[in-house]
Amino acid sequence: MTIWHTICRVTSEHREQSLLIRWILLLFLFMNGCYYWRPLEVYTPNYPPEILYSDPSNGTTMQLQISQNNSAFVVVQDLDDSDTLQFQWFISGAILLGPGESFSQGEFVGSKITIVNAEESWHGRTLTCVVIDGSNETATISWPIEILEEN
Repeated sequence: MTIWHTICRVTSEHREQSLLIRWILLLFLFMNGCYYWRPLEVYTPNYPPEILYSDPSNGTTMQLQISQNNSAFVVVQDLDDSDTLQFQWFISGAILLGPGESFSQGEFVGSKITIVNAEESWHGRTLTCVVIDGSNETATISWPIEILEEN
């Protein structure tokens, strides 16, 4: 291999790097002024709400009687002070019960639902409470429904 071939090969390898450097220099020449750095934003993570207590307790059955008022409630904690919690109660495949009756004490918030007219067709369905915070993070708790026989 001659010296000329070596020089041509080295030149062609560096040609791509040279073109890249030229483009970068042109971009800097045509930019007006200095680069503007936007103000730094502090990222604050959002923590989902946590269900601390419920009645009926988690993992048990919601026993309903048709002729009586039946109630359930949840107590929730959300570590994000600015979050407003929303509650949604429903019976799967049957009825949307709404937000229930909200209550709060200190950093704890809760919701209670009173079911006035239970139906026999709800037997085997699920009562669910979904808690939603201001960032759409959720916590959910569910109970299978058992309709008790009336005496």
